[in-house]
Amino acid sequence: MNGLPCDLSALLAECLDRRASGDHAYAVRLADLARARVGERDPGPLGRANVLLIRGLVAQDAGDPEVAAGLLRAAAETAAVVPEESGARLRVHALTALGALSRAGGDYSLAEGRLRAALALAESVFGRDGMDVAGPCNELGMALRYAGRFDEAAALYERAREVLERVLGPDHPEMATVHHNLSGLAHARGDLPAAEPAARRAVAIRERALGADHPVTAADRGALAAIVLARGRHEEAAELLRAVLAVFERTYGPEHYEVAVVLHNLGTAEYAAGRVRNAAEALTRSLSIKERVLGAEHPELAGTLCNLARICHEAGDAGGATAMYGRAALVLRGSVAADHPTLLLCDQALSGLMSARTPAVSEPGSSSSASVS
Repeated sequence: MNGLPCDLSALLAECLDRRASGDHAYAVRLADLARARVGERDPGPLGRANVLLIRGLVAQDAGDPEVAAGLLRAAAETAAVVPEESGARLRVHALTALGALSRAGGDYSLAEGRLRAALALAESVFGRDGMDVAGPCNELGMALRYAGRFDEAAALYERAREVLERVLGPDHPEMATVHHNLSGLAHARGDLPAAEPAARRAVAIRERALGADHPVTAADRGALAAIVLARGRHEEAAELLRAVLAVFERTYGPEHYEVAVVLHNLGTAEYAAGRVRNAAEALTRSLSIKERVLGAEHPELAGTLCNLARICHEAGDAGGATAMYGRAALVLRGSVAADHPTLLLCDQALSGLMSARTPAVSEPGSSSSASVS
């Protein structure tokens, strides 16, 4: 680990291993121990920046975004005084992590600014085709995808893929992340025939690298399940999702964000299979976790709200459906593009619900059944 004594390097290496395995609580303890040792014997700005960066990453994983943001900002500021490539690389990593944190918090505009700064720094120091541009490209693509700017996201994902494939080869574990994201973008655009092969490619690479029961592999399998579900294979999707849910609950506990994502998709699969009560239970639990973890106004609540609204509507609860669709539109508006598919769905559903509730108006000289729109 650059800038650190051997014992601190070994400690942070174990911390990263624990982080990769999903043991976030233990990773936090190891990172805190590393910070304490840095306080006892200052390894210089490069060493301090390394420790701050890793502690910030594990704080983000552990669901503490405010602590993570402070640590990552400190890492970026500390790395800025380190000369040449070592400092620039650390600063790129810190800015990229800050951008990812903003995107996870639903602030897509702030995420874009931070990630464009990271990308510009990487390009200026390492060149447009350098390995260090791949991370900012991938994260910026994610932020723009969430904002509904799909064409821009596609170009950034492809750029990350080209760099990683050239430097690392087509079967490197890092390629799984790119295939996962390309699959998610194709899914968001409704291009399911392109989405499924990319998702299966991500799962295959990850299984070879990490094993079938690793939480990162489970996340790839969950993304595949969402696509299988969209292609109408409901039972196959539900089976995949139940297995993913078991891995995530065992690894992260029952109230983690990743558990909420799987519950959302499982609820959708149960609904499609005709098990409406199971669907409502899974979606309600997903919404509850998302509200606690992300906040009540986060745009990522919108999809779950829309699915619950549909259940309300088909159960004859027009008021409940209107409230759910209205809240979904509210959390999206201002955070995503005006033509974002979920926002359009909300507006169309609300318009239909309002039309159904508007009393018919009789035209002069016509029967009471004639109405004007």
